[in-house]
Amino acid sequence: MSVLLAAALLLGSSSAGSPQAPAAEPAPSPPDALILERLQGLWEGEGNWIGGKGRAKLAITPVLEGRFTRLEYRVERVGEEPVLRFAGDAYYAVANGRLTGTWFDSQGNVYSIQTRAEEGALVVEWGPAGETKGRTTYRRVDAVHLDVVDEVRGKDGAYREFARIGLQRR
Repeated sequence: MSVLLAAALLLGSSSAGSPQAPAAEPAPSPPDALILERLQGLWEGEGNWIGGKGRAKLAITPVLEGRFTRLEYRVERVGEEPVLRFAGDAYYAVANGRLTGTWFDSQGNVYSIQTRAEEGALVVEWGPAGETKGRTTYRRVDAVHLDVVDEVRGKDGAYREFARIGLQRR
């Protein structure tokens, strides 16, 4: 037992007497992550959605002790029966100096997300890993207004808009 006690004391004293390395400074957030952070909160609004009028809600919140950001998007057709609804959730994180994530939606899609900052807007490209199927652009108009534009990428590589929603911060 004295051998174990001596070993414990030796290990304890060796770390107590040695200087500890200073804590590493966190890496600065990339510009797209900073834009996403400024968009945190609840947004609601209306606009064009798949050829008709749509009403949308967008909630962007830090989750899991701030390690991830969750984006919850809900949209429904206004004035038509039966009501067409869509829901999607994305989880974002900064890894290796890049903001990336994964998208899950009510149609059963699971997409990789790649982001970039472009003229103050957050541009999100989504699709199966290694393939871009579409993109969503989040552009703040002012402190309380946000435009969200969704586009799908055609076989010819051109993007075609299928939704444009104007949201207001709540």
